[in-house]
Amino acid sequence: MPSSLPSSSSPRRVSAGLVERVLGVLHNWAEAGWAGPAVGLWGFLQSAIVPGPSDALFAPLGIADNKRVPYLGLWTIVGAILGGLAAYAIGAVAFHVIGGSVLDLLGIPQSELANMDAQFATKGWIVIVIGALPLMSSKLVAFTAGALGFPIPTFVLVWSLVRIVRTVIVGALLYFGGPTVERWLRKSTRNGKETQQ
Repeated sequence: MPSSLPSSSSPRRVSAGLVERVLGVLHNWAEAGWAGPAVGLWGFLQSAIVPGPSDALFAPLGIADNKRVPYLGLWTIVGAILGGLAAYAIGAVAFHVIGGSVLDLLGIPQSELANMDAQFATKGWIVIVIGALPLMSSKLVAFTAGALGFPIPTFVLVWSLVRIVRTVIVGALLYFGGPTVERWLRKSTRNGKETQQ
């Protein structure tokens, strides 16, 4: 009785073809006119309200088309800076309108407010640097800075500098390392396909 199950080499062939198709689609997306605004919008949403990795669009598009990294990186920076400002504004408005119950929603006891305020007063720029890096929630840091009335010029300066430096580092890795990663993906799926045949 003939088996309708795929042979053992089928999954490897599918994955090799899938990698080729995904890289092709990502390359086309990176070349599309909407790629920059899409990366910027994701940077804004991720910095302001949406959880998730901040480079979720920038990294795969940069790997697929490393020549577009500077363009996409600029959009990433603009989106992340504006998103941080939005989170700061949300924190300032929410805290003043809703008050202490915002802290309850975030799971922060009222007793911690004075401690947080003192930390931001003395080391606020360090907290913002850490928050703008992928070490803690950038939204929470920006939100808290707004809620505690951290000076907005200092917030904008520190937030912008850290986001620019971070995006330049990620962009350099994508620009110079993207072709190597793409070749590795193509080669590893081709080698897997050949060994299965």
